[in-house]
Amino acid sequence: MYKSGDRIKITQSNGLTFRNGPNILGNIIRSIPDRTELVVLNVAKDSLTWLNVTYENIEGWIVAENGVGDVNVKVLPKPKQRRYRKKAKKTVGE
Repeated sequence: MYKSGDRIKITQSNGLTFRNGPNILGNIIRSIPDRTELVVLNVAKDSLTWLNVTYENIEGWIVAENGVGDVNVKVLPKPKQRRYRKKAKKTVGE
């Protein structure tokens, strides 16, 4: 469901715990606030789904989904690429 390069947004009003490893025994670095947008670097699974992200220049892990179906983040759509049209060149005498 999640993959490296995905843009995500935290959807928990209390924010999410940011840890130094992908397990509940990992040291808590801090909390990341609700509605924060991040980019997934890596994914790990045990009974939980863990996302490796960088927040404020620190790399760590957050729980994306717990084992009972609660989802803590939303995958954001990929930004649309703009398409530029080349203007037709006018020739001399037009």
